[in-house]
Amino acid sequence: GGGVYHHMRQKGYNEKVQSTLGVTTSGIVYLPDPATHLGLKASVALGVQGKPEAVNGDATFEISFNSRGGINQVGLVGNIYFVTGSFTASAGNVKAGAKSAASGGTGHADLKKDAPIYGSAQILFDNTNDVFHADMKVYVNVANGMMKGVGENNLAGWAVMHFASDEWYVYIGSPANPVGVQLLGLAKTTSYLMAGDHLPGSPPPPDRVSQILGGIDLDYMREENALKSGKGFAFGLHFAVSTGDQQFLMFYGRFDAGAGLDIMLKDYGSARCEGRSGPLGINGWYANGQAYAYLEGKIGIRVKLKFYKGDFDILKIGAAAVLQAKGPNPFWMRGIVGGNYSILGGLVKGSCRFEVTVGEQCKIVTDNPMGDIEVIAEVTPGAGATDVSVFNAPQVVFNMPVDKSFEIVDLDDNHKFYRIKLDHFKLLDGTREIAARPEWNDSHDVLALNTYDVLPGQKPIKAAVQVSFEELVGGAWRPVTENGGRLTEKQEVTFTTGIAPDYIPLENVAYSYPVINQYNFYKDESSNGYIKLVKGQPELFSVSREWVQKGRFVSRSGKQHLFNVSYAGGQVNFTVPADLQTGQIYAFQVVNLPAQAMGAVDQNVDSLVTKVVSDNELMDTEVRTRQAEGTLSNLKEKNVFSTHFRTSQYASFGGKLQQTSVSAGWPRLLRQGVHELGVFLNNPEGFDAFELKGVTGKNTTPPLVGFEAKLSDVPWYRDYVYPVVYEGYPLGGTFHLKWRKADSLGVVPVRAIHLQQTPSDRKLTEALVASGAGGSISNYSMLKYNLPHYIEQDLIDLQGQIANAYAGGVLPTERLRRLLVASFTKITDGTYPVDLKYQLPGTRQTTTIYGIQIGNYPTVIK
Repeated sequence: GGGVYHHMRQKGYNEKVQSTLGVTTSGIVYLPDPATHLGLKASVALGVQGKPEAVNGDATFEISFNSRGGINQVGLVGNIYFVTGSFTASAGNVKAGAKSAASGGTGHADLKKDAPIYGSAQILFDNTNDVFHADMKVYVNVANGMMKGVGENNLAGWAVMHFASDEWYVYIGSPANPVGVQLLGLAKTTSYLMAGDHLPGSPPPPDRVSQILGGIDLDYMREENALKSGKGFAFGLHFAVSTGDQQFLMFYGRFDAGAGLDIMLKDYGSARCEGRSGPLGINGWYANGQAYAYLEGKIGIRVKLKFYKGDFDILKIGAAAVLQAKGPNPFWMRGIVGGNYSILGGLVKGSCRFEVTVGEQCKIVTDNPMGDIEVIAEVTPGAGATDVSVFNAPQVVFNMPVDKSFEIVDLDDNHKFYRIKLDHFKLLDGTREIAARPEWNDSHDVLALNTYDVLPGQKPIKAAVQVSFEELVGGAWRPVTENGGRLTEKQEVTFTTGIAPDYIPLENVAYSYPVINQYNFYKDESSNGYIKLVKGQPELFSVSREWVQKGRFVSRSGKQHLFNVSYAGGQVNFTVPADLQTGQIYAFQVVNLPAQAMGAVDQNVDSLVTKVVSDNELMDTEVRTRQAEGTLSNLKEKNVFSTHFRTSQYASFGGKLQQTSVSAGWPRLLRQGVHELGVFLNNPEGFDAFELKGVTGKNTTPPLVGFEAKLSDVPWYRDYVYPVVYEGYPLGGTFHLKWRKADSLGVVPVRAIHLQQTPSDRKLTEALVASGAGGSISNYSMLKYNLPHYIEQDLIDLQGQIANAYAGGVLPTERLRRLLVASFTKITDGTYPVDLKYQLPGTRQTTTIYGIQIGNYPTVIK
């Protein structure tokens, strides 16, 4: 197999692509990519001549060049299989292997099931980022588990090589995941070899050794392992045998044995030992190693008598030895030998342990008091998480607040001040950083990345966070350094996203116009319609030429109103059709429609006429052939967004208010000297939930209808309230309102007006959509003017603050004295104008202002 491509790249694993363009015969899809000028790819199938099932495999080589002729990447992927089933290097097999590789497989998933031994290798040289990386794995499962790998899914061996400008490492297994095989279920050998950066800590001996030696703690590298991982060299080899419980006639027995060694040489940087000067080891390099061996065995008899039944141990014995050492500077070594025995079911038993220790243990301290602080507690989603929602907002949790100073007292009793700085927290789709908005909690120890668009679907996403430290030196913040560079802490996790929805979920709508399930949509109120998304979904609006994307309003009678839609900045925009009917329920949709309707089944077939040339002039022959151009598609329309709304009986909000009767005003006594005013508004339709309460829930928006008192020509406010309470606010430049938030109702509470209506939560429901019923909401609504209540409480609040300040020795000005001795003036007779405002959701654009008058008359309704 092979190919060449220009200004293209191979589609990523499970990357969503709607178009059929770029699909090759092998099933691999290529997408436009201006950064790749030219790419070459070659694949071969391999097999032993005459007996390919003995050994076979495949190899793929790929190289891509940039527009200047330089190399972007070179890759090599290969698989090998031993003793597989039948194998044929046919075009079908090559095609199946290519499809397997394109979907994230090894390329021969069908053969992997049959091969008792198989392996894979992936090698990449990324010239653009100067990185060489290779992964290799070998799996073993011979004769139904007679010999098999010790790892997950019978993994027997794995290796990783990584070389970059800032780090390098070679791992062949690790202490936590060694390479090795298990034989007959009895013997198991494991090992590891590691060199380079990011070495993990040294492991303790198996728990079995500690148990035989009486439960002694053998984790001799606990303190050193608590330091950050460093660079160096590590090697380990382990062997274990276990017969399991065996039985012969009435006798039973078991035998277990094991041995191993671990060696590590590691750079611990500036770490030092308490009471010693200079770094640990030789310039920070410190070695450690251990060797251990153990054996356990028992022989017994199974007794079945009338008066006793059970197992009776005749002999039970265990022995273990361990030698541990680390050094130099300081040097420490410990050797322990011990065991236990039990004869005749415990009739004779005992245990012994001999221990020898030479040298001194190192109690780790660092020159830098920040070295032992772990700042990054957790990154979510966690490493290896799968099927993560594309709407997820990844977050990092810190053990300490970021950008806030704290004090540390070092060993010499010096008080030092530090702070943690966030270097970066970013999301990466391959090498592309995903744009996101950082959001901190109040205590600044949790940071979330709220992406502007949804995360790419079914792709590995890397979350990388790094912090550094600063110390307050001479009144200035300076970076904390270690080994000549900035002291940093970082953490990276990779998680895989789930399937991105091919539609707009309603919970991803921040606000829209028409509002979702709106009951009173005024068709002539504004021609601007929109759907604002919480997280953008740009891929939904990048459709191929096979489709035409439209907005659509559909009435219950089936009449369609199609209109153009555009998408930008996470918002769908359109013009509301002018010919909507009032008092109707409409489906509100964004749809992808086939660009060409399905016609005859042979619409893509043409005739080709060819004349037959002959020397015989009397012969005139034509040959007619038929050929198909392209393929025949039968596309169905696809809903991208769908909801419902109802148009009001009135074309506009102002038109509705013009048809609303307003009653005579009335006052109601709340408490001595304090009244509220009110009027009744009578209209058969009333107001819906979104006009009175806005959108509530996860994505909230304010009410569409707002109320505001107009006070400039009101004598009560102009002559009595303003000079006493609000003139010169904030009073004396110091005294602010404390009992309420001024930004809600205003410093002067001009928005302290609300409309009371029953019911107040009318919206379009599924039942109403199904029945098509509309009807009235309320015969009347009660508009209440509550400014006197809030103004009196503002006066009391400010008087209390001034009185407390006066009692504390602050001399009030003439303005403050006037307020301090003032009393509340009850609302006077007259008219009180109020503006009703219609404001579009999300934008708060006011489209209609309609004024009414509330009269205050002497008769008080109690």
